[in-house]
Amino acid sequence: MQKYTIKQIWRSMKESSEGEFVRYEDVEQESKINARLYNNLWNDFVNAKRENKQAQALVEKLEERVLVLFVISAVSIGCTVVRLILWSLGAL
Repeated sequence: MQKYTIKQIWRSMKESSEGEFVRYEDVEQESKINARLYNNLWNDFVNAKRENKQAQALVEKLEERVLVLFVISAVSIGCTVVRLILWSLGAL
């Protein structure tokens, strides 16, 4: 445990925004914690942005697949209708 004289304690104290005096070590510790939290939030933001881009790419691929399946099913239904019409006319 460190022993402080009144002069040392007074030098290590700074005035906060509310007007009260706080120890510099406490403010420094709090600023380090805030810096770590900011870095964590920034990393989370970067990861979320990357995941968002991947999700958008996946959505675009899925839209293309749905369009291709729609075209294939429309062509299949069209061919079936044409065959039924030809069968009903006796052409087949």
